[in-house]
Amino acid sequence: MATALAELAAEAPLEVVARGGSMGPALADGARLEVRAARRYLPGDVVVFVNGAGDRVVHRLLGALPGRGGWRYVTRGDAAARADGLVPRTRLIGRVTGGEVGAELIRVSLAARLAALGRFALYLGGRLLERARR
Repeated sequence: MATALAELAAEAPLEVVARGGSMGPALADGARLEVRAARRYLPGDVVVFVNGAGDRVVHRLLGALPGRGGWRYVTRGDAAARADGLVPRTRLIGRVTGGEVGAELIRVSLAARLAALGRFALYLGGRLLERARR
């Protein structure tokens, strides 16, 4: 499903409705979003992906890790307590490029990108500590 949606998003913008409060207060529950597939995704981008349960999720991309099947992305809602599980590239639909959102979610500032990288570093540090405890 994610691959088909990403292919559609590469041709023309898709409309996605945000659900929940994990991206609050920057993104309201019920906001209509314009999503386009991108060749490259950067820390700080607000992306839409399909999770393991088949739901579309709108979260901020923190960073990427190489894996056996390609790049896997670390995402997290701005208001979420922790990062999502690793999201394979094949589950990414696209980046938020418009809709009922503020410009700061579309044109991501350097400060927002650096903040995302900081959260990514914390995520990596947590993973290292987890492995050291085993």
